[in-house]
Amino acid sequence: MNIIFAPMMNYDLEEEIMGCLKLLKDERKGKIITMSGNKGNKENNKNNKSNKQDEEYYTVPKSTITFIKWAAGGCGALFLALLSVVGWTACKVYDLNKNILTEDSMIISDIKGDISDVNAEVDKINSKLDDSNGVKGICSRLSAVEALINTHAIKASTDTQGYVDDVSVVGNDISNSTSSFSADTCIGTDSEGKAYIAKDLIGQTILLTFDQGDKETYFLGQYNDKYHWDGYCVINTYTDGVLNGVSESNFDDGNRLNYESFYLSDNQGEWIYTDRDCKEDSNDGISIRYKLDYDKQKNFTLTNARASDIIYVENLASYDNKEVLSYYVGSTSDGVYNDNSGDAYLVRYNEDGFVNVFYKGRFQNGNFDDTNAVEIVFDSSNDRYFLYQGTFVDGKRTSDDGIEYVTQNEIDTILKENECPIDLKWYFD
Repeated sequence: MNIIFAPMMNYDLEEEIMGCLKLLKDERKGKIITMSGNKGNKENNKNNKSNKQDEEYYTVPKSTITFIKWAAGGCGALFLALLSVVGWTACKVYDLNKNILTEDSMIISDIKGDISDVNAEVDKINSKLDDSNGVKGICSRLSAVEALINTHAIKASTDTQGYVDDVSVVGNDISNSTSSFSADTCIGTDSEGKAYIAKDLIGQTILLTFDQGDKETYFLGQYNDKYHWDGYCVINTYTDGVLNGVSESNFDDGNRLNYESFYLSDNQGEWIYTDRDCKEDSNDGISIRYKLDYDKQKNFTLTNARASDIIYVENLASYDNKEVLSYYVGSTSDGVYNDNSGDAYLVRYNEDGFVNVFYKGRFQNGNFDDTNAVEIVFDSSNDRYFLYQGTFVDGKRTSDDGIEYVTQNEIDTILKENECPIDLKWYFD
């Protein structure tokens, strides 16, 4: 006889086993089930119903019935337990799916929102790319830039060379109106020998090239219907194939408004950066002198140059291998420091980048020239700074009276009183 254990029921296992053994020892008492002696003959069975002597009897033990009840109860309890587990699991799965569906719905909603935003941005981009609403889009602008980049060189005629020299910073750094040429002036010829007449190029950006001995000039700009330089123009100059100057200017009907330049000075290996606004007889801004080794050879000629070959100030200003030598804030004219305001500044640096000389005062022909200037100088003999307040003539102190050594705090006070606009690095740092 096999005994089935139901682990999920709260029965005492030992008590149940002992009960089963006891039942096997009990008297065989129980219900009587009638069994037919002749199963093959239905008629005989009917005739012999009343004859109990011909009947056979089988008694089912009470212990068996009890065991069957116990087993059925255990199976029922197990079934209910399993049903409960299955039901609980089904509920959890339903809740999980419900949450997932809810989250998926939210995610799908977010995705739809993102897609809508992307579509809106794409519409904006498309509107900027085309020429809708009468406004030129990016495509049109790119086409214009591409046309500019592909602008080929026109070798300037002798007459035109003089007009290009008028926009050179070194020769003309103030706001004087440049002279104009006529409608029939021959601007120059290209590499195929085609001649260009001034009236045919009004408002068009052109690339003019010419040489003067060992110096080559490349000019990119345009002129208006009055044949005056107008708008943004840039000049590159080369000597023996190496760049020695860049000048960018903004013109208004021939008048220079401002300019930014980076060019080789008369001192070999020194470059000057300027950023200035032009006035009637001078200009205001900054001039920085650098030590810079630049010897990059160009790979184009006067006839095959393109607009894309033009170099700009930022290309040199961002050059890593340069050392600051001096920094000037004030007015200039005729290519030198000229400032009568008394508010101009000049700082000279040593090779380590520390302030060597600080000067505030008037300038004349590039020199210190003032009766009440302020000068701070580093004395290398004792690694200290001294202060001089007094008169300068032609760049020299008229007396050494009043010189006194100063500390960092005293220098800071002097700079604050004089409203110095420059961040300086002193040897004390």
